[in-house]
Amino acid sequence: MKISGCFLNFTATIFLCLSLFAAKSLQAQEASKESSSASGPKIFGEFTFTTNYMEQAISNSNNSYAVQPALGYQWPTAQIGIRSSNVQFPDNGESLNLRPYAWYQFIFAASVDLKVRYDLNMYFASNSRNGDIFRADLNLFTHHLIVENNSNWYGTGTAAYWLAYGHSWPTPWGIEYKLEAGYLMGNATNYSSYFGIQNGFGYKYGDFYYELLGSFNSNADQFSHMADPAIWLEISTKF
Repeated sequence: MKISGCFLNFTATIFLCLSLFAAKSLQAQEASKESSSASGPKIFGEFTFTTNYMEQAISNSNNSYAVQPALGYQWPTAQIGIRSSNVQFPDNGESLNLRPYAWYQFIFAASVDLKVRYDLNMYFASNSRNGDIFRADLNLFTHHLIVENNSNWYGTGTAAYWLAYGHSWPTPWGIEYKLEAGYLMGNATNYSSYFGIQNGFGYKYGDFYYELLGSFNSNADQFSHMADPAIWLEISTKF
């Protein structure tokens, strides 16, 4: 059964509103209680609006906008939650992506740590892209070495690895330059491995974080315009 784009956009908007309302309500309840422990779990919420949902230099929204709410619990060195986004691919049209996730941070020194994360990657109404994502992010003095394994990369039924380097540099006027550059290594029949870059500038104003980002994919032609060089805007907030 094909679900129209209007219906999915309406569903995503309703889900967003309910998520924000639930998070605010839960926060208000928590604020009214005395904390039994400083290291106990805290409810958090996030919301991102992006004009193009890019991941590893490939658009997951057919170069269109996406709304991405998230809710969960966080500890000083751990977090569990669920994030969602509307998505659109050439093979199955529009869909909804839900990712329940958990991560834990191993701290070795003040500027050295390892964050290990697991995402259960689920799509509705089509499930041909469902899979598991494991990610290890080693932070060495704010320089990040990243290894990610996707068990069903791009709906091919085969696994792929993303090997990347990431870093953020402060610039004048509170603007931050961010970079993640990596190599996607897979063995899918119809796709070749590629180098991908996502970078751009971020600025926090009030409760919102604004980012102007761009991407490049060294083998973009194989993705039906989903990986063409792109520039997009993201606005996010946390509560």
